Amino acid sequence: MRALLLAAVLALLVLADPSWAQRRRGQGGGRNQSRNQSRGQAQQSQRQVAAAGRPNSDCQTSSGQPGVCQALSHCVFQFNAIEDIASSPCGVGPHVCCPLDTPAASGQSPVSRPVTVIGRRVAVPKISQDDLDIAGRASLSVVRGIEDAERALLNDGLFAKRHTTASLHAAFFGSKPIVQSLGRDGLIGLEATRELARRFNLDSTQGRDGLQRFNIQNTVIADACPKIPRCPSTKYRSPDGLCNNLRNREWGKSLTAFERFMPPNYADGINGRSLQKAIDGNPLPNPRTVSVAADPDADFPNQRNTLMLMQFAQFVDHDLTLTGVSRFRNGSAITCCDEELIANPTKRHYACMPIDLPADDHFYAQFQLRCLEFVRSVPAPRPKCTLGPREQLNQLTAYMDASNIYGSTEEEAKSLRSFRDGRLASTFFSRDELLPRQTDSTQECNEQGTDFICFRAGDERVNEQLSLTAMHTLWLREHNRVAAELHRLNPGWKDEILYQEARRIVAAEFQHIAFNEFLPILLGRTLSTTARD
Repeated sequence: MRALLLAAVLALLVLADPSWAQRRRGQGGGRNQSRNQSRGQAQQSQRQVAAAGRPNSDCQTSSGQPGVCQALSHCVFQFNAIEDIASSPCGVGPHVCCPLDTPAASGQSPVSRPVTVIGRRVAVPKISQDDLDIAGRASLSVVRGIEDAERALLNDGLFAKRHTTASLHAAFFGSKPIVQSLGRDGLIGLEATRELARRFNLDSTQGRDGLQRFNIQNTVIADACPKIPRCPSTKYRSPDGLCNNLRNREWGKSLTAFERFMPPNYADGINGRSLQKAIDGNPLPNPRTVSVAADPDADFPNQRNTLMLMQFAQFVDHDLTLTGVSRFRNGSAITCCDEELIANPTKRHYACMPIDLPADDHFYAQFQLRCLEFVRSVPAPRPKCTLGPREQLNQLTAYMDASNIYGSTEEEAKSLRSFRDGRLASTFFSRDELLPRQTDSTQECNEQGTDFICFRAGDERVNEQLSLTAMHTLWLREHNRVAAELHRLNPGWKDEILYQEARRIVAAEFQHIAFNEFLPILLGRTLSTTARD
């Protein structure tokens, strides 16, 4: 709750600042001059803290530390000293006593920047353009066979029916049709890689690392390559993250492959239909057995933090990652544990990797369940259209840009707007502003004949649990509050400017709370502060 209170205080300070309002009304050189003045003030504050030796202290924090009075937005704040906001010794104005002794002012960041994992240079036989085309045609044949098998499963009714646990679980991973389309493209490249590894008898390391030097851009399967995007001309961040980094225009873009910290360790180096092998080749233990041993059911009350710590963590996660999971091409969820499929495992969908349950499982035994649904994620098209191992698709932008509020595609962003005074679409119940209703009757939580409804937000998991829905509602209201205030201060602004400027402010609030309030609690001040650099 403290983080949320800080958000409210921040918003009030920003919007109540008369000089800020004047800058927003200003045009041309006046606006640029205000920006330069603000930038100069921020740089001056940074120089004060980073200067050699210790800067002069002009205040003392509630914990007795020497500090300097500056804007809250320039201070990496201590969670346990948030009372300083209410009892600031810095006099009148939006300033707090920011402690001088911060990790950012001393030493070097202990966090190294992540780097792209590039496969090792390993020797592989000479592979010609004809070889690539042969592998491409073979991959198309495999994919067509998979699609034929999918149609047979659908005709036999072997898919997860609506409102079953398998279908409800699949709903939390999204259902955008483009995800399955991209998954098909990724599968084509993946099967071409497997075909080359088979034809040339490559070992797992050669298949994983050696084939990444080849791409399929000039082959018979070139249509499976991601299209090269063009950067739009706009001053605002794109909803899908495209061109937010002008030098690397696809960095952080939604619907692209996750980056890896380490190379994958599939059994065959490429795809690993069987994941149950250790590095030494021995079988791995049952996943359910491992999870029960590693994380037994138990309550561990926390005397320091409330459930809001978890809830904001989930909200942050839903701004950054959502892995696309395989579905049928018509959008139906896949089932792996139907009795007919258990009796005849060869009929299972190619993405099925169900988990066998022990007969004495402490929870599932009471329901006589012996099979746990597990469906693989869609294979993502590889960066730069190269061959290589299976990658996973992130449906969201990798930036902390409040995409869980505004959406991660242009289409999604438009569907959440009211196109009136910069506001997001909403539903009113009595006088309470709620999230917009989900009108798609095919959604899992929309049940005909009941009052139970789904909501819509920038992330498809908004209906996962009530606290998460409440968090989304809070940020919807904050956007519309900011948009209304901007409209009051700038009556000449059109809907688009009001929406984009409110989005910019709300995203900054979200980032400020995450980096200055949430991460210090989760990671500690030292790591969270230095990680910002």
